[in-house]
Amino acid sequence: MAVTLCINPATGRATFTGTGTVTVEELKTVALRVGASPEFGGKQILWDLAGASFNFSTAEIRELAEFTKVGGHFQSGGKAAYLVSEDLEFGLLRMFEVFREQGGVQVAVFREREEATSWLDIAGPDDPSSLHGRTGG
Repeated sequence: MAVTLCINPATGRATFTGTGTVTVEELKTVALRVGASPEFGGKQILWDLAGASFNFSTAEIRELAEFTKVGGHFQSGGKAAYLVSEDLEFGLLRMFEVFREQGGVQVAVFREREEATSWLDIAGPDDPSSLHGRTGG
């Protein structure tokens, strides 16, 4: 997998762009990279995986969800948007979203970049408009 990391110093938003075949270990490694960056604001990550492919097992999805709960790279109230283009990846990351719900960070999966970035821009988890107004399968 090729992954680029870009952090906007003005907003602290991290954007990962992935291409090729992705593994759980690679996602965990790049998650640790953002957590170590002093520019990361701890509140927003966009995982642009529209150019990537993966086929994780349920156990791997759960492992990734648990890892991100304890990874410590988010502040309370943070948000992570996952952008994908294919049905399989969308379904797998929706499962991740369900497993990830109890961690104090909002997670959502999108097919359109504009929807993902708009959702990240919404003020916070208590804003009722921040809940799942996204394009499904």
